[in-house]
Amino acid sequence: EEMTAEDIENLASADNQNTVRSQIADIKSRIEALDTEVQAYNSLNAQLEGIQNALAAVQTTIKDSEFSGELNSTFGNDINRINGDISDATDQLKADHTNNVCGKDGAWVTEASLNAISESITALEKDVNAKIAELQKAKEDAATRQANTEAYNAAKSELNALYESLQTAKAEIETLDVQNSFIEAENAIEDKIDQALSDLNTAYETAQSEEALSTLDTSAALQSVESINGEIEQMLEDAKAAQAQYQLDLQALQERVAELEKSINDLEISDIAAANEEVQAAQNELSGQKQKIDEKMSDINPFIIDEINGMVDDAEQKLEALKALIAEKDYLPGDIDLSGSVDIDDIIFIRDLVLRVKDEETLSEKQVKAADVNEDGRNTVADLVMINNIYVYGNKYGAVALQSKDAMKTAAMESGTLGMQISAERMDIALNSENG
Repeated sequence: EEMTAEDIENLASADNQNTVRSQIADIKSRIEALDTEVQAYNSLNAQLEGIQNALAAVQTTIKDSEFSGELNSTFGNDINRINGDISDATDQLKADHTNNVCGKDGAWVTEASLNAISESITALEKDVNAKIAELQKAKEDAATRQANTEAYNAAKSELNALYESLQTAKAEIETLDVQNSFIEAENAIEDKIDQALSDLNTAYETAQSEEALSTLDTSAALQSVESINGEIEQMLEDAKAAQAQYQLDLQALQERVAELEKSINDLEISDIAAANEEVQAAQNELSGQKQKIDEKMSDINPFIIDEINGMVDDAEQKLEALKALIAEKDYLPGDIDLSGSVDIDDIIFIRDLVLRVKDEETLSEKQVKAADVNEDGRNTVADLVMINNIYVYGNKYGAVALQSKDAMKTAAMESGTLGMQISAERMDIALNSENG
């Protein structure tokens, strides 16, 4: 049976009771010390196991990370160092426990030394997590840059394709007569493409900047592609429509010019009207205008078609004016009897009109005009004198002064001349001609 300390004390002799008590006290002290050391060992060992678990957790984090290779490369030495510290602490703790010095002065392993290792692991875990975040961000940034580049290249390709579309449209327009009308529109579209590319480049550089990486927005560039494509198509349609209209306008103009030429060629002018200076001047003016029209028509283009139409308008007005002038001048001044020349019969005719022997109302319109040589609207002596001058001198103003009646009667008459003297009551005519 087990004996308690009290039983041992009772059995002991009085002499050795004090010794026994001292020994018991020593044993109790040693047991208590041993118990304290064991507790310290267990506590330190538990702390060391926690440290090992913490390091294992960090290593698992590294192993499970998609960046394990780079993490091992970065933190391998730190992990090895901490593993070495843990291994040393494990060996030292065993030695301390063997020597019963755990938790006592002189022990190799203390709570403080293990705390230092734990702090190293905590710092390592923090660094690993920071590195993982850094690598993850770098991966995301790289993906963003790659996506930006792909989006940029796609948008740039579509914008560059606009140049080809524009060149195709320009080549087609260059086959048209109206091509010069669309040069400004072509240049404007090309400027828009240039600007859209410039804006895309600026947006790409901004999105890819190290300071503020962001996702590239190509919506503006793609909208420009759609808009400019529409402008190119519309410009081509407008050019075709303008060409069709030009063909219609040109055909109409050609018909007008042909009709004008026919009207000029068909114009009938009597010899009397043709000899009129005003008619001749009007003919020359119309001919000059027609020549200008022909010169323009030889190098016709859409830019001068309105100008030529205006010239044709002017020529048509000149033609109508010439027709009116021909009608007006289609008589010989002084040729009252419309015989085709001014002769003695016309002088007698005007005399009868002046003396009211003949009634003006019996005359045709041409006869009235032929009789009114000075164009004052009346038949007077002045008209008779002018008709005489036309007959004698070939013009209505005459070449010599009239002589008196007596001088005329006594004067020798030259062949083919006429002299006359008129009073209120009568008219005397002295005539001598080759025919008598």
